[in-house]
Amino acid sequence: MLLDTGLRLSEFADLKKENTQWQERRLVIYGKGGPYGKKTKRRIIPMTDRIRMLIEYHLLKITMPK
Repeated sequence: MLLDTGLRLSEFADLKKENTQWQERRLVIYGKGGPYGKKTKRRIIPMTDRIRMLIEYHLLKITMPK
């Protein structure tokens, strides 16, 4: 997943449902750097079918009660 998207490990760890735009098939990530301090740099990452499946699994795993 990290290779396919170019996400940093910290960005992947912080990935939430709000970062996904399912209809547009993309992820909106606020990552390191930017002109106004930490985590203000916005990146748009296209979501392939493979990435979509992995993200659905990741988000489902996070939201499921144990």
